[in-house]
Amino acid sequence: MLDGTCFSAINKDGYHAISEDYYNYFLKQNAKAAKEALENIVELESIGYGESEVQGIESNRRIITSDGKIIIRYSRPPENLKKYLEGHIDPKVRCIVLKREKMKSIIWINYHGHPTCTGGDEAPYVTGDFPSWALHLLGKEIPQYEYIYMTGPHGNLNPGKYVTGTERIKDRKHGRDRMGKILAEGIKRALENAEFNQVYQLKFLKEKLLLKLKSDFPSKEKLEKDYQEGLKEIKEAHRQGRKVTGGGSIRRAQAKRAIYYSLIEGKLPTSVSVLRIGNYYAVFFPSEIFLEASEEIRKIYPKKKILTVSMCSDYIW
Repeated sequence: MLDGTCFSAINKDGYHAISEDYYNYFLKQNAKAAKEALENIVELESIGYGESEVQGIESNRRIITSDGKIIIRYSRPPENLKKYLEGHIDPKVRCIVLKREKMKSIIWINYHGHPTCTGGDEAPYVTGDFPSWALHLLGKEIPQYEYIYMTGPHGNLNPGKYVTGTERIKDRKHGRDRMGKILAEGIKRALENAEFNQVYQLKFLKEKLLLKLKSDFPSKEKLEKDYQEGLKEIKEAHRQGRKVTGGGSIRRAQAKRAIYYSLIEGKLPTSVSVLRIGNYYAVFFPSEIFLEASEEIRKIYPKKKILTVSMCSDYIW
């Protein structure tokens, strides 16, 4: 692990059953891309920041009812769960513009929410979902830029309220295209009001953390039992030709079981990183962290222009 690096991913919640060959290919291609990027570093002419609100994409997936109960509104919910209010979200798309000498400028896009209007239900589709379609549209309309998309804290957000249509591929694509266009239009508005400054400082810091496990975190013995039961569930489903939604109970049992192999002095290691470029900042959180993590940073530094990124370096439960 290099202290000066930070890896980021989007949380597609898509099809989990991939081949080992594809997994290894994916790792090699990412390493190749990183190496090529390091060999083509250029100086920045200036840096800009812009933001705009978008509506009709994300909603809060944890619905609190009048009697205090929590209902989970997943990414492709039944109609009765769409009737609830949108809930608390961050509607802003934030963009940092990196102007480069003799090269295309880069638009670094940050938006909070699961990119799961085409999936989230374990359907067997590989897709970049609505963010990818937004970048596709922008690439055609504003080809003088290159685009990077990074998902903000989103553990309690998804597009469930605004997903339409059936489970058919046609309807999934329609939702992707519709939400992608909404996001693309928001990005264009953000670029229109971007303010630019000279780059006078660049600094990257990574803070290593050791997180204490919750007092009710399952024991090794309990997780081993849960794992074996989940394994039976998967085998029986496969025997019957059924799909196990969400990967089944074995998925969570295995994820928690693996934590015990990562502990340092009984605590879970992870990290948070911060990048400063001139007057603008980016905070990189691990895992599928909730929106409130982003809001806490903005409360502490209300006047700073900040991108907050999740799914970085680690995925922890």
